[in-house]
Amino acid sequence: MKRNIFKIIIFILFTIYINCQVQNSKFPQKGRLRTFSSKISIYGNLKHRIDLTVKRHLSDEPFTSELILEDLARRDDYSRRFEMYEGDISGRYIGALSIISRSTGRTFPKLKEIVEDALKYQKPDGHFGEDLEGGGWDNWGKQMWGHARLLTGLAEYVMLTDDEKVKNSAENLANYLIKSIERWDVTKLKEPWFPNYTNTIESFMKMFQMSGDKKYIEAAKKIAPLIPDFGEYHSHGYLISLVGLCDLYGETGNHEYLKKIEKIYWHSIIRKGVYPDFSVPEWFPLSRRPEGCSIVDWLRLNLTLWKVTDNAEYLDTAEKILYNALFHNQTANGMFGHSTYSERGYGKLYSESWWCCTMHGLYGFAEFLQYIATSDRTGFSVNFYAPSEITLPFKEKELNLKIDTDYPGNGKIKIKLSLEEKEKFDIRIRIPLWVEKYECLINGKKINLSAENNYINISNDWNPGDVIELRIPLKLRLENSKNIDLFRIRNILGQKSFSDESFVKEGLFFYGPLLLVSNDFFGEIPDKCSIPSLEVFNQIHPEYKNSVNEKLVIPGAHFYLDSKYTDSKSSLILVHVGEETAYSQYNDKLENFIKDGEKPVNRNSIRWFHEVMIIPEK
Repeated sequence: MKRNIFKIIIFILFTIYINCQVQNSKFPQKGRLRTFSSKISIYGNLKHRIDLTVKRHLSDEPFTSELILEDLARRDDYSRRFEMYEGDISGRYIGALSIISRSTGRTFPKLKEIVEDALKYQKPDGHFGEDLEGGGWDNWGKQMWGHARLLTGLAEYVMLTDDEKVKNSAENLANYLIKSIERWDVTKLKEPWFPNYTNTIESFMKMFQMSGDKKYIEAAKKIAPLIPDFGEYHSHGYLISLVGLCDLYGETGNHEYLKKIEKIYWHSIIRKGVYPDFSVPEWFPLSRRPEGCSIVDWLRLNLTLWKVTDNAEYLDTAEKILYNALFHNQTANGMFGHSTYSERGYGKLYSESWWCCTMHGLYGFAEFLQYIATSDRTGFSVNFYAPSEITLPFKEKELNLKIDTDYPGNGKIKIKLSLEEKEKFDIRIRIPLWVEKYECLINGKKINLSAENNYINISNDWNPGDVIELRIPLKLRLENSKNIDLFRIRNILGQKSFSDESFVKEGLFFYGPLLLVSNDFFGEIPDKCSIPSLEVFNQIHPEYKNSVNEKLVIPGAHFYLDSKYTDSKSSLILVHVGEETAYSQYNDKLENFIKDGEKPVNRNSIRWFHEVMIIPEK
């Protein structure tokens, strides 16, 4: 009898152990605790874009302390747009400069001044500005939204500086928000602006990251069931809520959270809410203009989903969002905002959203930097090919690596290790899903490795100065509306797979992760074209050189088709969609800045869909 009881106990313990192992296998963070870079020096195109936006933040046009802090001060003798979102602009401003400072090591005296002034407006119960709870659920929702953005900003500042006074202020504000949850009007859950409330889940997860206090996990758990299923919602608030829910899954391992996110992601957003340049509309499911803030949160959601699932497909999407949607959304003066969709691409009207998108654009850039390379207890992963020097914590010390590349202009990537002594560890390098073949070399010697889960894994005894080279042939792809590479089909099946008479009515051109478009900056855009081959011209046309910011151009992604293959007298010039930033004539002007409104201005119109016929090869 005792022996049977003992066997039963052993069986129960063994079952518990197996269940734990299964749970851990579904939850990668338990087995691979990733650490993000402690310092990054970024170069190339992305650096120039970040510098543009940092410059705009530090300028007093328009970002005076008076304008930034009005959503906290709420003065009688001053007003500006959206000040009733109390803490929105001020919080975003603090958060954006804090996270870029933490990522790159740059310091900003103006940031410290803004934070010190902001704390003066906090009330004893923790809130800032006016108390809007009595003004109805919609007005209180504006305050909830702004306070959540402010809480995230303060938490970012504390993680940068470890400032005790700011930490206490953030905790008081968080306590105010926690107490408010039970008074939310959940009968309004299906209202388009309800994410003004649920976005606080991301702020609580940021507070947990800052402090480790599990009361913020408990607060986030209360909000999780209030995040609605996909519907007609402001996409910015909705996506921030999903980012917070994703972080909550990462800390709790509750698979109900992940199931909900992935259902919304794959069944709704991907199918109904994403445009060809990987942007998302301001309002789900589809509206006529994208919003810079929503694009940033779409990027962040994909990065966070990879962090908690290990599914590299999310990184592929994140890369395309960054290079296409986010790059295009940025203007030449460093602002972000709202474009307008046309039937086949982007129309001319554009609004700089100084009140939200500019700060959130910088926040998105900074968060992307942290994912370029990550480390864990077995080694490190190179997740994106961005020219950079990165310091990563590894085994109670630091590991330094340099990524040297012109990617995505070409597919040559060098990774150089800076070590103090010989050491054994793993290096994982992501291979994008669109790559057909690649070569990998160590110190000039080719090695044969197959990618598993979209990563090649190199386990080696590494020496100081070792160099890994990755060579990815980049070539033009023509995809139809179902993302089928038609050039690849032709190579496999031959030209007979295409009819001389049949056109691809919605053809999309890609070069690596880059969406290529025709831009009326270069003149008339042909309606139809025929493709025998496209000539790479790899340069800025002399006629346009004086009016283009070359630092924001990717010459390797330029293609030219002679006018004899189009239906007009114009040649077809294909360039990267993100180069619109380089062609814009804003420079440092604030052409549409209105303190109390919005003044659209014109950019160039862009076509991403082309009607194409592939001419049989002779």
